[in-house]
Amino acid sequence: MFELVPAGINWSRAVLFLDLALVELIVFWAIGHEVYVLSALFGLLFTWLDDPGGGYGHRAWP
Repeated sequence: MFELVPAGINWSRAVLFLDLALVELIVFWAIGHEVYVLSALFGLLFTWLDDPGGGYGHRAWP
């Protein structure tokens, strides 16, 4: 049930998510709004999980 299948993990998307999260972290700390970091990271996470990627036709298909 909890078997790790390396072929099932999209490593490029995972690394891209971590890069975007790091950019948000640095930007909010640089402008002095550290209180918004957690909200922004959760927003990024939920958007990332909801968006399947691909072209517009793939995204718009019900």
